[in-house]
Amino acid sequence: MANEYDKIIKENLQSVILRLISKTTDVEAVEGEILYPELHYTLEREADFIERIKTSDGQTFIFHLEFQTASDKGMLERMFAYAGLIYQTYRLPLRQLVFYIGKAPVNKPTALRMPKFEYHYELINLQQIPYETFLQSDIPEEVLLAILCNFGQSRAEVVVEQIFHKLRDINESDLRLMRHIRQLDMLSLLRNLQSVVLQNERKMALTLDINNDLRVQEAKREMAIAMLKEGINIEIISRITQLPPSVIDELQIKLQAKKKK
Repeated sequence: MANEYDKIIKENLQSVILRLISKTTDVEAVEGEILYPELHYTLEREADFIERIKTSDGQTFIFHLEFQTASDKGMLERMFAYAGLIYQTYRLPLRQLVFYIGKAPVNKPTALRMPKFEYHYELINLQQIPYETFLQSDIPEEVLLAILCNFGQSRAEVVVEQIFHKLRDINESDLRLMRHIRQLDMLSLLRNLQSVVLQNERKMALTLDINNDLRVQEAKREMAIAMLKEGINIEIISRITQLPPSVIDELQIKLQAKKKK
């Protein structure tokens, strides 16, 4: 499941990294460039985001962002390894952030103390950030993050309904809206809120007649094919796309037939 969340995060956040940094740290990021470095050593996984940032006061440095859906015993050591490789590559001041978006409380060391130096990264738990921080955005990918945040005294049903209304208001087409609703569906699993999301999705489907739109049906099939290629379970694909398992089985048979040619 972690790979599915990683895919959504990486697809969505490229367009909102600067805003995310500005809203969760003391840095006012005004310009950025995503970097794709060829690090000289192989780690167990690639870094999520490495970006060269220019701030409002004219400073330039590197931001390294990671997103974690579960507690990771080796996070401190891996971040330390990243720090050395990234600095070796760019020779710029470096700041590292780990955004935790999992269910369980997280309490992991973020500092490594040696006799002659000290290393640390910043751990940001989205469950401690007010959901309004992202709900007020006009960028759908940013609004989606609201479901991972702190609802305060608001009931989950109220917050989810607000997210749906905002997504509908700012999306340019029903097709794009459906795509973001599917992503919201997946992210809601991280907060045990899928039943609430599905309830709102049914209401919206009735209003927009989404399920009978041929373009939307085609988009669902394309999404299902992409997920099959990633090896995602048919039951999960059916739940996310709302396509019957029999339809997904047919798509899988076609995919396998193409591979044999």
